[in-house]
Amino acid sequence: MNNAFKVVLGFLAGAILTCIAIAVLGFVFFTTITRSVLRNVQASPGEAEQVAQEIADFTIPDGYAPVVASRFAHFELVGYNGPDGRSHIYLFQLPPAIHVDQAELERQFQNSAGNPGQTNGREMKVIEEQAVTIRGEATTLVISEGTNGDGQLYRSANAAFAGKDGQALLSFSGLTNAWDQAMIDSFIASIH
Repeated sequence: MNNAFKVVLGFLAGAILTCIAIAVLGFVFFTTITRSVLRNVQASPGEAEQVAQEIADFTIPDGYAPVVASRFAHFELVGYNGPDGRSHIYLFQLPPAIHVDQAELERQFQNSAGNPGQTNGREMKVIEEQAVTIRGEATTLVISEGTNGDGQLYRSANAAFAGKDGQALLSFSGLTNAWDQAMIDSFIASIH
């Protein structure tokens, strides 16, 4: 074997070992981060209340229980499941330095994982827009309807508003046959 071949072979072996080490460290790092995020997402009532207080003050409707509470890099998210297990309320707040127009914020939130805004590749269709006031400011509640993965009619209502420390989004979702507009109106009126 000549010296050049030995150098190239040594370099390749070192590069392969380095790639394997990076892959193992990356996997360990990814697993650790994923566990940390998941641990911070599942909500106890106290955690949900703390995160919610960073977004706005409100009275959660009867029968709704916290399921998600997360703070990450000045993003806040809190979510509640309704008594039927198919109805949801989410509040999401962006960091103060980020501003997105309402339509884009709603589109991004609907396309995010776990939101029924897009099911089986079918878009939700806007069926109504209502003028509402949230935290003293006029905004629009956009109500959309579509079909979920089980073939049931599903409805969502979204409105952007000024949260306590950044732009926020309120999102309701649930089966159309169980839609409670009076409850939604009451909840919106409670936000201050």
